[in-house]
Amino acid sequence: MREGHPARSVRPRARQRTRRAAACAFTLVEILIVVAILGILAAIVVPQFASATASAGQSAFATNVRAYAQANALYYQDFGEYFEDSGTGNAPVMFGEYFDVADFESETPIGGEWDFENNGVGGYEAAVGVVFTGAGTTQDDAFMEQVDRIFDDGDLANGGFREIEDNVRYYQIVSR
Repeated sequence: MREGHPARSVRPRARQRTRRAAACAFTLVEILIVVAILGILAAIVVPQFASATASAGQSAFATNVRAYAQANALYYQDFGEYFEDSGTGNAPVMFGEYFDVADFESETPIGGEWDFENNGVGGYEAAVGVVFTGAGTTQDDAFMEQVDRIFDDGDLANGGFREIEDNVRYYQIVSR
């Protein structure tokens, strides 16, 4: 202790700090209310993100289909024939001259596998699209009609983008 100062007890100050801290703290009820409000907000926002993700996948898919169809048309200009039909999920020979083969051989942005058709499916000379084999992510007609709206009229029975086989094959027609 210093000289000239009366002795003070430390305890009353400690009690004052504890009382002030308790007065500033949140009660359990207040915390539960905040958690409930955050839960409600999350329930509102999360579906909107899921919708945005689906829309982004559809746009990316449409962009890729157009690019692959243009590559097929360029190949026709260079060689007088379309890319060969190499089987679902496999890039045709010479495809690597136009695009990255690994991108084509991976899953599409909407699920399923990429596919080129040549003189085969649906009676079209050339087409590029997606095949849903049932493994992994698959899409239904309602989802693919939204994709078709990006291309043309939203009707999978006609236009440049079509359903070739029920709920399995959807293609952009390159040449009829």
